[in-house]
This record gives sequence, structure tokens and C-alpha cells, in this order.
Amino acid sequence: MNLRKSVSILAFAVAGLVSGATQAGLYSGSFNTGAAFDGVLAPVSGFDVFSNGSGAFYCATVTGCAGGATPFGTQINPNGTSGQIAAGDIVRTLYQGVVNVINPGTSAPNLDYPGHAGTYQLTAAADFFEAVTFAAPGLAILAVLDGGDFALFYDTNPASFIDSTAKILAGVGYTDGTLIAQGPASAAASLLTTFTGNGVSSSGQANIAGPLSFVKTGSTSPDVVGFIPAPNGYNSTTTLQFGPDQGTDFQTVGFFDNANGFNRVAGVNQALTIRADANVNLTAVPEPASLALLGIGLAGLGAMRRRQRAA
Repeated sequence: MNLRKSVSILAFAVAGLVSGATQAGLYSGSFNTGAAFDGVLAPVSGFDVFSNGSGAFYCATVTGCAGGATPFGTQINPNGTSGQIAAGDIVRTLYQGVVNVINPGTSAPNLDYPGHAGTYQLTAAADFFEAVTFAAPGLAILAVLDGGDFALFYDTNPASFIDSTAKILAGVGYTDGTLIAQGPASAAASLLTTFTGNGVSSSGQANIAGPLSFVKTGSTSPDVVGFIPAPNGYNSTTTLQFGPDQGTDFQTVGFFDNANGFNRVAGVNQALTIRADANVNLTAVPEPASLALLGIGLAGLGAMRRRQRAA
């Protein structure tokens, strides 16, 4: 291998390593809940959502799913995908849940969630679209499409807290708080949703990720609720379970609150609602030093190429 080619390969390798260093890592910051509540929580990398979150799939193909067998807007039976959806169909996926743990296990004694009384509440909601890539008896695979909404909310109104099974089933109080973070799903960053079953019970996993288009930034002086500093993106991994062995205390009669742009979906079939246990990790903005290194790496690469042309 001659020297010119060696230098060129080395330059590409260095640029690649430097570029890799700028990839957004796990967020590690703080969240100010307000001095009257838990104050500033730290460290914060994300949120773990109570296991009795609720999810649902709806046919979103304009002409109906599975060649029209499932009309547009019909809630899809997770155990009955054969004949209800087909490859190429579009599915609308909904999710809502209540945060019960501040990652990575940061103490938050005043956080309210089912089974634990508190003075403030954090909730999560998602409304996005997926394309069916494969559907057959016992197996469905869906790919996340760009767009939709993922959001986190902060609420200090006890009247709208979801802190009991009855309130989970009512399906209200999830999106009516203060919006603290929101972003679209990214097809490039998300993973496939898979759902497998035997006709009675099913299980699966969904993963949506993307940039945050809005973040409520906090401060300690004056006392302002929000993130310190602002995270850059999110990654939400959700475990899905469906069937009689999962119980019924997650089977909501409604999604969302017609608030903050999340509109209620009519015709929720409780028997087809999915139990969804989610974990949300936030991602950090690349450090300025890393961005500077990337610039140096790319500049060096450009200089190497100019030398080659001159030679």
C-alpha cells in the first residue's frame, strides 16, 4: 500500500472516530419539579413508566386495512392480525402512561402515581404511525414512520392525577398538564414493532426515538420548572402484553384529553387495549468540544485530499 493511500485511509478513519464521538449520548442532567415539591432532582437520564400503561392499534389506511376487511379507524385485535392487517397497511399506534421512577433511580418522594400519593405527576403520551411490513397468524411486524407525537407532561392539579385503577380505566388526566418535552418519531432512529401471539395471549415490543422539538427548560434562580440543561432527544422502549392473563386494570375507555394537541380517539374497545410498560431515556446534546474535534477531523480530511490532488 503506498503512502498516499495510507494517509487517505487514516484520515477517513480519524474522521469516522471523531464523528462517532459526537453521537448524542445518554442525557444526564436535572429536572426542577418546583421548590414546593421535590425541588431539583439529579441525576436524571429519563423516566420509567408505571407498568399499567395503555396502548392500542388502529387501522389508518384510507381504504381500510387488509384490502378493506378492517375499515379505516377500526381498533385492531392484537391476536387477530390475520385478516385485519396486511403488508403495506398503515397502523395508528397510541400510548399513555404515568411515570413512577425517575431514571436512574433518583429519589422523588413527592411524585404521584398509582399506589403512591404525591403532590405532582409526570405522564407520557404517544400518537404515531407505523407501516405493516409483515402480518400472518401469530406474527405482526410494523415499521415506525416519520412524524406523530411523543410528549411528557408535568401536572400539579390533584383533581386530574391518575393515581388509581379507576382513573387509569377512565383514560383522562394524561395530556392536560404542562407540556415539558415533545418530539416526532424518527423512522431512522426507531426500531421495528413486533407482536407475536398464539390466538389467546400476545407479547411484543415497540421502540420509538427522535429529536425533541420542544423542551421546557428550568432554572434554580428564579425557581422555574423544567430540565437543566435541555435534553436533545428521546428513546422510548415499550413492552407490550395482551391477553386474559394480563388482567383488566389497564383497559382504558379513552385516550388523551383533547389537550396539548392530543385529541381523543372515539370508539376505544377496552377488550383490545394493550398493557404497555415503557421506559423513556433522554439523549444529550453533543458537547461543544466534540463538535470542535469533528470540525478539526473534517478539516484535516479536506487538507489530505487537496494534497493528493496536488501530488
